Amino acid sequence: MVQQRLSSVSREPLALQEFALLMADPVFYGVGVPRGDGRPALVLPGLFGNDFYLQPMHSWLGRIGYRPVPSTFWVNAGCPERLTGQAQEALERRLSRRRSSSGTAGVASLQRRSQRALASGRRTSCSSARRSAR
Repeated sequence: MVQQRLSSVSREPLALQEFALLMADPVFYGVGVPRGDGRPALVLPGLFGNDFYLQPMHSWLGRIGYRPVPSTFWVNAGCPERLTGQAQEALERRLSRRRSSSGTAGVASLQRRSQRALASGRRTSCSSARRSAR
C-alpha cells in the first residue's frame, strides 16, 4: 500500500505535462469538434471538487459553442438536496438571463442520487442530519 501511494505521488508532476499536451492539441481549441448550439451546459465537479479545477473545461465548452454554467459549489460534498438546489439555482439564474433550453444532465444526476437515498430510507435532509448528529 505504501509503495502504491508513493507511485501515485511520484506521478503527480506528470499532471503539468498532461495539461501542456492538452493545450497543444487542436481539439482543445475546438478544431474538428462539432459546434454547440449556444445552450447552457451545467458543469458539476467530482466529489470534493469545485469549479476552479474545471476552468479548462469551461473554456473549452465556450470555444465549441456552449455556454458553460459553473455549479457555484465551494466543494462538492454535503447534503445532496442542498447541492441539487444550489446547482438548479445557478442554472435558473443563467437561464433567466437568456431563455432557452438547457442540458441538465448534471442536475438530473444529483436528483437521482437524492431520490435513491430517500428510497433506501437514509436521511438526506441537511437539517435532519444535523439533528441526528446531536
